[in-house]
Amino acid sequence: MKSKMKQILAATVISCLSTISASAAEVIWTRTVTVNKIVDMPKAVGLAMQFRAAGLKYGVDLKISMPVSGNATQIRFTRTGTDITSMRVSGAPFSQSDEWKALMMATEGLVSAPVDEWWQQPHD
Repeated sequence: MKSKMKQILAATVISCLSTISASAAEVIWTRTVTVNKIVDMPKAVGLAMQFRAAGLKYGVDLKISMPVSGNATQIRFTRTGTDITSMRVSGAPFSQSDEWKALMMATEGLVSAPVDEWWQQPHD
């Protein structure tokens, strides 16, 4: 009886894993920052574009977006991938680079309240 139960359990686990693999999802990372003063938006957007250009040198494709409505002093960085681990590993050289550090120093006092979020978008 125990071996039959183990077989049923194993079949259930395999079935569940197959379903999870078949419905692979895209992972989305976002970082939203708030620019402290509206008059500093052009400078902040310029820095955001510098982050994008620097990231591309390391294979990190950051998308930059700003709100059409709502809080006009926000900038959102977005990156997509297949899973969180590979995104963190592939992004590590950029986030440890001198370019990253210099850009982060340039944002000091310009932006605040960074919010990082990880999202998952299931496929059909």
